[in-house]
Amino acid sequence: MGIHLRGLRVLLAYAVAMLVLSGANASASVTIDEFGSMVQPQYITQGPDGNMWVTSADPSVTRITPAGATSTFTAGISPGSAPVGITTGPDGNLWYLDNGGSEKVVRVTTAGVITEFPQFMPGGLSHIIDGGDGNLWWTQFADDKLTRFDPLTQNVDEFALPNLSSLPGGLTVGPDGAIWFAEFFAEKIGRMTTSGVVTDEFPSASGAADITLGPDGNLWYTLPMSAQIGRMTPTGVETLFNEGITGSGPARITTGSDGKLWFTQTDSAQVASITTSGVVTEYGVADGISSDAGPMGITAGPNNTIWFTEFDGGRVGRITLDTTAPDTTIDSGPSGTIATDQATFTFSGTPLSDTAKLQCRIDAAPFADCTSPQSFTGLAEGPHTVSFRAEDAVGNQDATPAARTFTVDTTPPPPDPPQPVAARSVVVEPVNGKVRIKLPGKGFVPVEEVRRIPVGSVVDTRNGTVELTSAAPGPDQTARFKFGLFKVTQSKGRAETVLKLQGPLANCPKAKPKKRTRGLLSPVGFVSGTAVSGANISRSSGRSVWGRGKGRFTTSGRRGSGSVRGTTWQVTDRCDGSTVIKNFQGRVLARDFVRNGKKLLRSGQSLVARPPRR
Repeated sequence: MGIHLRGLRVLLAYAVAMLVLSGANASASVTIDEFGSMVQPQYITQGPDGNMWVTSADPSVTRITPAGATSTFTAGISPGSAPVGITTGPDGNLWYLDNGGSEKVVRVTTAGVITEFPQFMPGGLSHIIDGGDGNLWWTQFADDKLTRFDPLTQNVDEFALPNLSSLPGGLTVGPDGAIWFAEFFAEKIGRMTTSGVVTDEFPSASGAADITLGPDGNLWYTLPMSAQIGRMTPTGVETLFNEGITGSGPARITTGSDGKLWFTQTDSAQVASITTSGVVTEYGVADGISSDAGPMGITAGPNNTIWFTEFDGGRVGRITLDTTAPDTTIDSGPSGTIATDQATFTFSGTPLSDTAKLQCRIDAAPFADCTSPQSFTGLAEGPHTVSFRAEDAVGNQDATPAARTFTVDTTPPPPDPPQPVAARSVVVEPVNGKVRIKLPGKGFVPVEEVRRIPVGSVVDTRNGTVELTSAAPGPDQTARFKFGLFKVTQSKGRAETVLKLQGPLANCPKAKPKKRTRGLLSPVGFVSGTAVSGANISRSSGRSVWGRGKGRFTTSGRRGSGSVRGTTWQVTDRCDGSTVIKNFQGRVLARDFVRNGKKLLRSGQSLVARPPRR
C-alpha cells in the first residue's frame, strides 16, 4: 500500500501545492503539534501505559509521552527488520509485525524490552489488532489470509480467504465481536468469526485499504483510489462520502474521542475528520502540519487527542481536539400558561465567539437549524417543551440544551363573578330546587345561574334554596335562605342586609284567634304565655324564611325580626298574626315591633312577637 500512496504523490503534486498555497479548509478548532525525529515512522497506537508507540523503518520502536518526549528502542530487533503494524495486546504488552525478509511477530514491554518470535510467516504482514477474544489478529496481504495468534502460548492459526489476490489490508473488531476486514483488490468488506469462518463478503464500490468501527456501530473505511470514505452497516449497506475531500485519497482511519472518524491523506500533507453524517473537515499546512509530512498511521490518544505518523517528515503529529461545546441560554419567551397558539423565544450561545450555529426543536421533533428569535405557531392545546442548543464550528453541541415548558390554553377564561354593590345590589345564586326573582317593576323569572340583582328585588325560595351575598365594609357577607318569599333591602352606609317577608299567609284557618295573655320571657323560651314548638314553626302555614350564614343579616316578619352575625335561624309570620323568631344555632338578636322590645336568643330559644291587643 505504501508503493501506491507514493505513486499518487507524483500525480497529485500540483494539486497539493495549490491546496497548501490556498490554505484550503484551514480551521482554528484544533491545535496541531509535531514531535521527534524518526526514520519513516509508519504505524502508531496507544500503549497500556498511556504513551504512544510508533514503528519506524530504520528499524526501531519509539515511545512518545503525551507531552511529546520520545524514547527509541532498537535492542532485540534483528537487522533487516521492517516493523509495520503495532497494537496493544490482551496481555498488556505492545505487539508489532515485522515485514522484513523473515516475517515475524514481536513483543515489546512498556519498558522497551523487545522479544521476537521467529516462526516464519510468509505472506506479507501489515495490520494487527487485539481481536477481543484473547488473541491477536493480522492480515497477510500476499497470500490472502487472516492470522490468529495467542500471545500467551504463541499458537498461530491461519485462515484462507475465499478470493485469491484479494489483498486484505486493514481489519477491526466489529459491533458483533467478529473480525471485519478490507479486501483492496477484491473490492469487498469481509466478516470472519473468531473461530476463523468467513460468513460474509459485501461488495464495495472501490478498493478499501483500512477499516475501523465507528461510533455509530457501522464499519468505516478508506477508499484511496476513489478519494472516498465508505460506511457499511453490519448488514452490508454501503454509503460513500467524497464531498469535502479535496486532497489525496484517504490512507488510514481511526475513531476519535469526539465521535468523529479521522483519516490521513498521505500525499497532500493533510489529516481530516468526518462526522457520522458525512461532513468532512480537512487540516493541513495552514493548521500546523508540515508540508513534507506525508501523514500515514493514525490513532486516538489520551486527553482528547489524535496522533499520526509523518512518514516523509520523520515526525509524529498530535492533534488536540476541541471537545468543549458552547452553552445555551434562553433569553426571553413565555412560560406557564399562555392564551395563544404561538410563542416566540430569543436565545443565544455562550461564548458567542464559539457559537457557529443554533438549533431548536419543539416537543419530540428533531433539532433543526434556527435563528433567534424563533416563533412557534399553530400550537395545539396543552403542554409543550421547546429546546435550544448551540454548536461550535467543529460540531460540538451543547449536551444539555436549554429547555422551557409552557401550556397553551386558548379557552376564554370564565367571566368574573358578579360583585355586590353596597346599598345598590346583591348577588344571588341558586343552590337547589327552584328559585325565582322579581325585579322592581318586573314579573317573576327563574334564577338559573349566579347574577346580581338590585336591592328592592323580591326573591322566592319557597321551592328552593338561594345563596345571597351582599357588600360589607370588610369582606362580602354570604348566607343561604329557603322556605320563603322576601324582599331584599340594604340602606346606604350600613352593612346590614334586610330580608322582609312578602306575600299572603298560606293555609290559614278561618277561625277567631284565641284569647292571648301577656307574659315575660320564660327560662324555657316563652313570650306572652304561649309555648312555641317545632310544630308551631311549620312552613306549611303562614309565611317563613330560614337562613344560615355569616355577616349582618336581618330577616323581618310582620311583628318582629331576627338579626345575626353568623348563625342558623328562622322567622315565621303565623296565621294568628304573631311572628316567631327561632334560633337554631349561635345567637340571634330578636326584636318585637309591637312592644319595641328585643332579646338575645341563644341556641334553641325563640321569641314570639304578638299582635297588639284589641
